[in-house]
Amino acid sequence: MNRLLIATAFILGAIAVIWMGSRFVGSDALALTVTVVIGCVYTIGFIELLQFRQATSTLSSALSAIPKKVAEKVPGYMALLDEWLDKLHPSLQNSVRLRIEGERVGLPAPVITPYLVGLLVMLGLLGTFVGMVETLKGAVFALEGTTELQAIRAGLAAPIKGLSLAFGTSVAGVATSAMLGLISTLCRRDRMLATRRLDSKIATVFRDFSLTYNRQETYKALQAQARALPEVAQKLQDMADKLERMGDNLGDKLIASQDSFHESVKSVYTELATSVDQSLRQSLAESGRLAGESIKPVVQDAMTAISKEAHNTQQQLSLTTQQQLETLSGRFTDTSKEVAGAWQAGLAAHEHANEALIAGMGSSFDAFSGQFERTTIAMLETFDKASSSWVERMAGLEATVASNLATLGQGLEEPMTRLIETASETPRAAAEVIGHLRREISNNIERDNSLLEERSRIMAELNAFSGSLQQASVDQREAIENLVNSSATLLQDVGAHFSDQVGSELAKVSGVTDNFAGSATQLSSLGDAFSLAVTLFNESNGNLIEHLTRIGDSMDKSTSRSDEQMGYYVAQAREIIDQSILSQREVFDELRQLSQREDFVPAEAG
Repeated sequence: MNRLLIATAFILGAIAVIWMGSRFVGSDALALTVTVVIGCVYTIGFIELLQFRQATSTLSSALSAIPKKVAEKVPGYMALLDEWLDKLHPSLQNSVRLRIEGERVGLPAPVITPYLVGLLVMLGLLGTFVGMVETLKGAVFALEGTTELQAIRAGLAAPIKGLSLAFGTSVAGVATSAMLGLISTLCRRDRMLATRRLDSKIATVFRDFSLTYNRQETYKALQAQARALPEVAQKLQDMADKLERMGDNLGDKLIASQDSFHESVKSVYTELATSVDQSLRQSLAESGRLAGESIKPVVQDAMTAISKEAHNTQQQLSLTTQQQLETLSGRFTDTSKEVAGAWQAGLAAHEHANEALIAGMGSSFDAFSGQFERTTIAMLETFDKASSSWVERMAGLEATVASNLATLGQGLEEPMTRLIETASETPRAAAEVIGHLRREISNNIERDNSLLEERSRIMAELNAFSGSLQQASVDQREAIENLVNSSATLLQDVGAHFSDQVGSELAKVSGVTDNFAGSATQLSSLGDAFSLAVTLFNESNGNLIEHLTRIGDSMDKSTSRSDEQMGYYVAQAREIIDQSILSQREVFDELRQLSQREDFVPAEAG
C-alpha cells in the first residue's frame, strides 16, 4: 500500500514539473531553467528516500527472519547476533546493535530531504519573482513608450500574458515540495513501524543481548553466591577444626616418638662414653710412664750444664759492670767541672751584656725624649709662626678691602656729581640712573657685609683651631711625658725583674753546680728557666718597641690631620679672596657701564 502511494505521489510531482516545463519551452528560457532545477532537486530527494526505504525494508526482512537458535536460546546463540546484523543495511547496523544492547539510540533519518522540501518552494517563488520583474519591466516600457490608449493596451497585453507563465514555476515548486514531503512522511512511517517491531523483538527474542538483562543475571548470580557463602564458610570452619585436631594428634605422636628415641640414644651413648673413658685412661697412663722413664736422664744432664753456664755468665757480668761504673764516675766528675766553669763564664758575660743593653736603652730613651721634645717645640713654634702669618695676612686682606672700599667710595663720588649735574638737564634719565645706582650700591654693600661676616667667621674658626692645636700640643706633651715616665718605670721594673731573675737563676746555678753529681735533670731545668728569662726579656723589649711605634704613628696622624685642617682653611681663605676680587671686578664693570651711559645721555640731550 505504501509502495503504491509513494509511486503515485512521485508520478504526480513529475507530471507537474513536466507540464510546466513544456509550457516554457520556446517561450521563456529563464522559467524553463528554474523548472529544470526544480525537477533535479525533486529527483535527488526521491533517490534519498528510496535508499532510506530500502534500509527500512532490510530491517523488516531481518526481523521476519530471526534464527530459531536465537529464539529458542540454544547454546552458542550469542555468536549469531553478528551474523543477523550483517543482513541489515550498513547505515542501520551500529544503531540497531546499540538499541539491542539497551542504549536508547534513534535510527538514522533522511538528512537532505527536509531541506529539499523547503528548497523546492523557494525555487518556485524565485521563478515567480523573476517573471514578475520581467513583466513589470515590459509594462513600464509600454506605458512610457506612447500616450495612445490602443498602443498602451497592445503593449500591456504581452507582459500580462507572460505573467501566467511566470507563476508556473511556483506551481511546479509547490507541487514537487508537497509530493516529496508526502513521500518522506510515508517512508518515516515505514521506519517507525519497523522500529516498533524491533523494540518488541528486543523485549522478547533479543532480551538476552541487552545490558540490562546481563546486569540482572549478574545480580542474581551474586545473590546466589552470597547465599552460598555462609555454607562455604561453615564447611571451611569444619575443615579447619578437623585439620587442627589432626595437627594436635600428629604433634602428640611425634613428641612421644622423640622421647622414646632420645632415651634409647642416651643409653647407647652412655655405654659408649664409659668404654672409651676406660680405654683412654689405660692407654694414657701407660704411655706417660714410658715417656717419663725415657726423658729423665736427658733432663738431668741438661740441668747440670745450664747451672754451670749461668754461674760463669754471672761472674763475667759483675766484673764488666764494676769496670764501666768506675769509668763513668770519673768522666761524669770531669764533665761536671767543665759545665760549671762554662756556666759561670756565660752568666758573667750575659750580666755584662744586660748592663750594657740597659745603659744603651736608657741613653736611647733619653735621646728620644730630647728629640721628641725638640720636635714638639719646633712644631709648636712653626704653627705659632704660621698662625701669626695667617693673622697678619688676614689683617692685610682687611686693610686691602677697606682701602678698596674707600677707593670705591671716592670713585663713586665723581660719577654721582656728574649724574647730579646731568639730572638737572634730563630728570627722567637721572632718576633711572640714580635708582639703578642705588640698587647696585645696596647690592655691593650687602655683598661686602657678607664677605666681612665670612671673614670674621673664618677668623673665629682660625682662633678656635689655634686654641685646639695648642690644647692638642699640651695634651701631646703631657702624653709624651707620661710615656717617658712610664717607659723609664717599665725599664726599671724590667731591669729589676731581670736582675732578680738572674740572681735567682745564679743561686739555682750555684746550687745545681754543687749538686750536679746527684741530679742531671736540674741542669736541664736551669737551662729552661734561663731561656724563659731571656724570652720574657725579649717579649718585654718587643712590647716596649711596639708601644713606641704606636706613639710615633699617632703623632704622625695628628700632624697629618693638622696639615689637612690648615690646608682646608687656606683653601677657604683663597676662595674668599677670589670672591672679593670677582666682586671688585663686577663693581668696576658696573662703574664703567655707568660712565658710558652718562656720556650717552648728554649726547641725546644736545
